[in-house]
Amino acid sequence: MTEGAREAGGAANVMTMNATPELRTILLRHLQDVDLEYTARAQLVASDATIDWWVHGTLTLWPDVDGEDNDFAWVRADGVSLTAPTTNADDSVTLPVYDASGFTVDTFRVADLAGTLDARSADAAHFAPLVDPESGDLVEEVLDGFFALGAHLVVVDRVELAPAWRGSGGVGALLTATALRWLSLDAKAVAVHPHPFTLGEDPQAHPRFPEALASVRRTWASLGFQPLGGYDDIWVLDPGSSALGDAERRLRAELLGGDATF
Repeated sequence: MTEGAREAGGAANVMTMNATPELRTILLRHLQDVDLEYTARAQLVASDATIDWWVHGTLTLWPDVDGEDNDFAWVRADGVSLTAPTTNADDSVTLPVYDASGFTVDTFRVADLAGTLDARSADAAHFAPLVDPESGDLVEEVLDGFFALGAHLVVVDRVELAPAWRGSGGVGALLTATALRWLSLDAKAVAVHPHPFTLGEDPQAHPRFPEALASVRRTWASLGFQPLGGYDDIWVLDPGSSALGDAERRLRAELLGGDATF
């Protein structure tokens, strides 16, 4: 998803649907009401030390309270939600506006980290360069170069923000920074493949690929991610640095107003 250096992208949609200034104003007014819901799944297999996780950002509104000048039609405007809004039994309307997914590996418990990544999927195997082939542990750049003391490798797989929310000063980046703050509590490193996958089956053939790729990379860089040495398609974050927290505080101040503290 694009918004220059300020919209969370990664393996995400980079095609922007421009919201009208009036709609964007309404959406930003309700940004503080977006809730992030975390779910995870782990298999009961002794040798498996991974979990799959999902983060869903939803906005729940009540027509009689949240209608703008008695106009509530904007909730069903194109691009306001990722899927069709849901009307609940109490007449409230729930809009899914943000999705992120990935997996976490406990590197202390996994006997074969590279094999675990390879066995999961081709997408997961993409991160094999994070593993030292001789030691079987994380590469020295991460193991000795990062300040974080955790044991987990957190991999971000997909991130998507509803189109109408993009181009609004970093909404996707803020939601991603907030999500990662909790997901990386016991992490040694967070990794992502910053690539505009949803440009189609062959993103590199899309005429907007260079622009989209640059935008996605600027976004992850703004959150503190940097390319792994020798690999421009694997970016890593040291959870022990202040970069992610600094980015979140700045975005909160700019988008939600007031003090830039949590």
